[in-house]
Amino acid sequence: QHGSHNIRKVITAYLEPPMEYYVAGTGNQGDVDAKDDVGIPPTPKQPLPLRTTTPDDLQRVEYPKFSSCYTDLPSKLPVDGGLKFDDKGKPLVTNVGNFATPKDYPQQLVPDCPVDADPFLPWIHDIFPLADKIEFIAHNRRRCKTGKLHRPDVLRLEPQVSLLQHVSVQRVSEDEAISLAPALWNSPSSSEQRYRLASMEESDDDGKFTRFLCRFYGMDFSSGGEPTSVLIDEVLSVYPYNYEYVSYRKGKPTMLSPKGKDNQYFWTSVLRFQCPIPKPIQQLVQSGQSILSDGTPTLHVDIVPIRTPPRFGVDQSYLTEDMIGPKQNWKANAYHKKWNQTSKVNGFDPVQAWGSKHVLPRVEASGRWTNLPICLPPALPKDDDEDEDRIRKEEEEKAVATINNNKKNKNESAKKKPHFLSACVWAASSFKTRGKDAKGEAVQDTAKRLIEWLEFHFMVGFDHVYIFDNSAANTNTTSLKPLIQQHYSQSKVTHIEWPFQVCNNNIPAHDSTGERSSQYTAENACRTRFAPFTEWMASFDT
Repeated sequence: QHGSHNIRKVITAYLEPPMEYYVAGTGNQGDVDAKDDVGIPPTPKQPLPLRTTTPDDLQRVEYPKFSSCYTDLPSKLPVDGGLKFDDKGKPLVTNVGNFATPKDYPQQLVPDCPVDADPFLPWIHDIFPLADKIEFIAHNRRRCKTGKLHRPDVLRLEPQVSLLQHVSVQRVSEDEAISLAPALWNSPSSSEQRYRLASMEESDDDGKFTRFLCRFYGMDFSSGGEPTSVLIDEVLSVYPYNYEYVSYRKGKPTMLSPKGKDNQYFWTSVLRFQCPIPKPIQQLVQSGQSILSDGTPTLHVDIVPIRTPPRFGVDQSYLTEDMIGPKQNWKANAYHKKWNQTSKVNGFDPVQAWGSKHVLPRVEASGRWTNLPICLPPALPKDDDEDEDRIRKEEEEKAVATINNNKKNKNESAKKKPHFLSACVWAASSFKTRGKDAKGEAVQDTAKRLIEWLEFHFMVGFDHVYIFDNSAANTNTTSLKPLIQQHYSQSKVTHIEWPFQVCNNNIPAHDSTGERSSQYTAENACRTRFAPFTEWMASFDT
């Protein structure tokens, strides 16, 4: 009736200018030639300055490639610029070597991806609903360029590590927000839920370990005219696990260093976070009925990061005694002498760091991702010749039944998973091995080897394989999809288009250490998407 063009929302980023969080002239990135000199963190301003941005201060950028949940997710997310060619038609290889980025590099990337220009935006590679949450798979972009020539990049991208560290917030009324922080931009024509940074004790129960505001929108068709997007609910994000706690238990001195040579901390590579789905739309999301016949989504979510500088040093861990024991036993920072710390600090002090009046700016004046599509939850793979309508109806009925069962008794809904042993495979029809530049020969025999690899693994007991096809990151002439379709049904092999480029294809020993972002996010996406369907899962590249 309305046409999908009146319903489709374009993925949009609002870029917020950087703030001066640190005292001028403090901190350094260490001696570039001294391996053991990791630098000294800058001194943060205390209390944390308010973000006094206005909507006019934000840079708005649209990313229109995504249009259909059936064909474009995750492959059309604004992750990178995709494969580019030189004037002779040969693919450009820009992820090998150690060349300095120009000063306008972040803005050069904005038409394809906004994260370098606003590093508080998560570098999202995949989005999907799972159970009662929306899952986000992102990568820590600060790990991509860490060589001697990339010190400005490492410094600029520190907020990517902030996203791995939770904050605690308390909801406040509109009047309280204005009273506490009158300097913030205000809109007399609108009212919304407001928040302030607060201690763990003062924060709301769902605001103790969070980082993003999640705002859910749906299309309202009730007016009879053109449909409009309306806010359904606003919730706070959650983490599936605590990254800071992981780092603490690993015994490392810090989650990040000023120098940025932190690639060995592999647990800080992938950022995974979740937005709880509001109860009124949980069944709608799980059934897939919110998606039009052409794949146009009618539900979206906006992600608004809560911006604070990163916490350096294990002694600044923002954890609780029930997690790591009495404060007097907490670990000291191994760098405390180098970082000019005169006494042992027992954990992060939010009141000292943030103050008691740090109110978050209105959403309209905040950098954010908007119109991120809510598409289909992962489904059990089916063969091509199965009846689409019957399958869809059965999946909708199962989704509703599962939610109802969960409400009655979560244990009753637990059933034996359809697969026992599955594999996640990141592969490409053509690719360059680590350290190979534009002149290096590409590996071209993946297709032949892949069939042999699949046959062997099916013979030894694997009953399903998920292939994240990275071919489009390396060539525009071939794909693994025709080969897979020729030899296997979808009940045996699932093909996922995954065109995202490796952000750094250097060898691990290179000055700018290699970081295989595409592979790491693919493995995480596969494990998170398809774990409900298998008892055991293994990860490979071929």
